[in-house]
Amino acid sequence: MAAISGRNILSAVLVSSVIVSAYILAVDNYLWAANPINHHAFGLIAFMAVDVVLLIMLFVRQKMATMLAIGWGALQILLVVGDVAGGLGLPGFSSSDAYKYLILGNGNPSGLATDVLLVLNALIVVVSLPTYLKLRKETAAPVVAT
Repeated sequence: MAAISGRNILSAVLVSSVIVSAYILAVDNYLWAANPINHHAFGLIAFMAVDVVLLIMLFVRQKMATMLAIGWGALQILLVVGDVAGGLGLPGFSSSDAYKYLILGNGNPSGLATDVLLVLNALIVVVSLPTYLKLRKETAAPVVAT
């Protein structure tokens, strides 16, 4: 039985991220209603596009894609935390309101999908880091004894 590689796990996590993002875009009408103000729907589409590009890169330039995925996963986590802290960039929406909506799912038709995305982004970082370090070690130039 073949071992499951970091690339395969990362691929599955990226595909899952795209699916959850598509679900949010499909069911969260408030996301689209607020889009003219904060552009979050378009941002989520861009996030999906980056996930797809990383997914394709994993099979072409695995080491580079894995390195980029580390930063990408961390950046997405920071952006969600920033959204919560900034009240989703909406007038009259406090960070407490944003926390209840995004993290707790109160009034959010996509339920706790944002939480799932946060977990998937953490998994992207957790899987990418050791995979990248292993790839870096495997491709390092051999040390020549003098």
